[in-house]
Amino acid sequence: MNLPLVSQPYLLSLHDAQACDALLVGGKAARLAAMLRQGLPVPRAFALTVHAFVTGMTEELEAQVRAAYEHLLSPAPSPFLVAVRSSATAEDLEGASFAGLQETVLNVQGADALVEAIRRVWNSLASPQATAYREHTHLHDTAMAVLVQRQIAATVAGVAFGCDPITGEPVIVVEAVAGLGEALVSGAAEPQQWRVERRGGSHQAVLAPTEPLLNDEQLSELVALVETVSALWGQPQDVEWAWDGEQFWLLQARPITGRGEDWFTERLPSDHHLWTAAFLNERFTQPVSPLGWTLVAEHLEQLALRGPLQLLRAEEIEGPLLKLWRGHPYSRVQAWQRIYKLFPDALLPEDAVRYFPGGDVSLRRAPRWPTLGPRLVLNGLRVLRKNFKGVSPLHNPRAWARYEQRQKAALIRFHFRERHLDDLTDPIPEARALMRQVSDLTGELLDLHRWSLLYADLSYSLLRRLLILRYGSEEGAALAVRLTANIESPTTRMNRELAELAAGVREDTKLRTFLETISQAGAGGEPDPPPALEQWWAALESFIQRYGHRFFSLDFYDRPWEADLPALASFLLALANGAIGEPRAQAGYRHNPSVPGVARPVLELTRDYLRMREAQRFHWQQLLALQRRVALKMGLWWAGRGQLAGEEDVFGLTWTELMAGEPDGQRAAARMARLHRLREQAARAPGWHYPDFLRGEAPLRHAPGGAELVGRAVSPGVARGPARLVAHPGDLARIQPGDILVTASPDPGWTPIFGIIAGLVTERGGQLSHGAVVAREYHLPAVSGIPGLMALLRDGEPLLVDGTQGIIIREEPS
Repeated sequence: MNLPLVSQPYLLSLHDAQACDALLVGGKAARLAAMLRQGLPVPRAFALTVHAFVTGMTEELEAQVRAAYEHLLSPAPSPFLVAVRSSATAEDLEGASFAGLQETVLNVQGADALVEAIRRVWNSLASPQATAYREHTHLHDTAMAVLVQRQIAATVAGVAFGCDPITGEPVIVVEAVAGLGEALVSGAAEPQQWRVERRGGSHQAVLAPTEPLLNDEQLSELVALVETVSALWGQPQDVEWAWDGEQFWLLQARPITGRGEDWFTERLPSDHHLWTAAFLNERFTQPVSPLGWTLVAEHLEQLALRGPLQLLRAEEIEGPLLKLWRGHPYSRVQAWQRIYKLFPDALLPEDAVRYFPGGDVSLRRAPRWPTLGPRLVLNGLRVLRKNFKGVSPLHNPRAWARYEQRQKAALIRFHFRERHLDDLTDPIPEARALMRQVSDLTGELLDLHRWSLLYADLSYSLLRRLLILRYGSEEGAALAVRLTANIESPTTRMNRELAELAAGVREDTKLRTFLETISQAGAGGEPDPPPALEQWWAALESFIQRYGHRFFSLDFYDRPWEADLPALASFLLALANGAIGEPRAQAGYRHNPSVPGVARPVLELTRDYLRMREAQRFHWQQLLALQRRVALKMGLWWAGRGQLAGEEDVFGLTWTELMAGEPDGQRAAARMARLHRLREQAARAPGWHYPDFLRGEAPLRHAPGGAELVGRAVSPGVARGPARLVAHPGDLARIQPGDILVTASPDPGWTPIFGIIAGLVTERGGQLSHGAVVAREYHLPAVSGIPGLMALLRDGEPLLVDGTQGIIIREEPS
């Protein structure tokens, strides 16, 4: 039937070609119209366009609504029911679903009730929860279209995801309840859940309920529909469906929002490997930035792991040796097993224990390879011949000294080119060339350093064992520490200068007050010191010129001292106040005649290699600080052209993205926002957020001093805070920033508090409920499906919530 329309299209059948225009009928209706045109089973429906919303319910529009109700939704037995749903122009987007935040009116019967339901949906655009959500997602320019659908008399209904909404794994997740699906999406009912994989040419459920609401044939049909819908949109979809006893109906489809941990957690196929944070966790103390990690990851994998494995003829390990989990880097324990396998117990480095769960170094014996034999010796000789001066333990120190001079000369050239980037009309090609050359020099540094690091570990372990044999375990170990303390290096020189600067702060009240003012300011402009402090200030500037490139991480997103004067001021104040102990001089071995003669050459070698190990970080960070400045200049240039939101968004690019093509500003900004949230979570629960070992995706650990409750992971991340039990909306007034909201099931109307709470725990609800969907979009760690939780917990007790693992820890009060 063709309805008479006024000058603007106020009402459209979903069969109308214009109904595919999301700016006209909103995202929900437009997607259903597109699915209908592909022959998918979509219930009869019509849409009131945004022009109707702007105009209001005029007599002419009301007449059209009544006519459409009678004709567009037929054939149907009379009286029949309809569902009236919001279809705002900003709804069902890739980054914002508005799940449950605007009105849906079910069981609407008759034209009079329909007109009233449409008014309710229109009014819901201004609800507190929808307004708060638009503020959170920065979607302010929104108009409300309305979808009117034949309501399916469902015997079973639910939601299906085209991939796992938490991990992003390529499995179909189906949740279902008996009757209408509203109880599921509202979180009021516990759903049945299936996880379905495609194996060969068929589907196979890897998780299914014991008394399923859907049989295998029905499940397979539904999964095929979900795959078809996902293929239509080119990405996994969140699909609401209903089964009426005879066929499936698709009620809505939208992109899966907030899924997985995106770039910061790498999901590897068939990952049952053991992973360790050792070696990396002291170099990357916080979740890493995309650019900071990808700048160094290849060097680390190739030089620290692949190179030694090739030397040992044990390079057959398939797959990556490094990965990220919650933004934290891990390495394969399998690689360390092979690297340490041939070490005799007497020469095994002291810190090898950190690479194996429980410190069980006997695990290094498990792999078949490498093995001792002629082939291993010949392979070692080939490696030694290729790089004799770098590999030989007797020649490596001299190779390192030559490298130091080479880097010193190269930095003069690099700094000159860096300064002149500002003079170029388009600095990007020259900046990329400079970044690449600095990275190549870094590769040379690390190629030398991997051998000096190995020899430092070996020589110190041998020295310690020799001294223990001569003096006993306690005295020998203490002597080894004393003999290798305060080796002259850039770090010890820096520490002495820091102590001298701190002494000046300790003795001068005016200087202390001046530094306190600086420490409370944000990183930025450099203040002018009072005349009486100019001498001390000149010493500080001299210190920054030599050591300003130092920072406490190898992620060059973190500001070095030269770019963060408040942090340096805070550090000096802590030194002056005694909050950080100053290094004390130790007696060297030349003043201790009791060192046995056999240990003296080993001690000389140990001190040489320990000096190089300390110097390596100094030189590496010189190169990183230079690359940081160049990257920020690239970011500033792109920001000036509108390609990035700000210069620091350059750290949201990967190394590959930085070095080729135009930057994707939206992707970079999203990654940086995610990085900030991960760092906030890590600060609240550092040990839990960064466990020492993983088995695949699961941490190897136990509850830290508290009882563990296991539920359903519905929104990834970690949160820590006091439990705030909310039984009804009136309790929401007690919510404070940083609380963990604990409730039976959250109403979508509670969304305004999602911006202040730290985490969410519920008794009911699945991964696909409105509360779970919106929690993921707010990046709010959440766990559901813990029956009796409200009676079990005490208001205010400390909780740790792991929304990735689906675990709640009731921590002991501090």
